This record gives sequence, structure tokens and C-alpha cells, in this order.
Amino acid sequence: MIEVAPETACILYLGLALSLVLIIWLFTKKKEIAPFHREMRTCEFCHHSYLEEATKSLSRCPQCQLLSKNKK
Repeated sequence: MIEVAPETACILYLGLALSLVLIIWLFTKKKEIAPFHREMRTCEFCHHSYLEEATKSLSRCPQCQLLSKNKK
């Protein structure tokens, strides 16, 4: 059996726990920072250009509030 002093065991335990928390935080932070896929849209009525998420099936113009279907 490997003999380890209590101080060394405590430092190893805290180091591993801190490393695990840091790794989990980095992976969750990376997902939050990932940008949404957006596309440039142009309103058919007022010709205002704006960015809209590509996953939405309907988009609303921020200037005139007209709803339009996204063309695929």
C-alpha cells in the first residue's frame, strides 16, 4: 500500500477537485459563447436589412414589424 501523509492527500484531493470544476466550467462556458447561426434578411415591404436566426421559420422585421416566411 502507498503511504501518503494527510497533508499531501488533502492537497491532492483539493487539486483534483479544483481541476474538475475548472474543466466543467470551461466546457459550459464554451457552449455559451458559441454564436448562433444568423442570416442577413431583407424586409419585402420596407427593404430594411437585419440579422435573424436561421432556425426560425418566420421572421419579423424590426422596423415595420411585418412577418415574412424565410426562403430556403
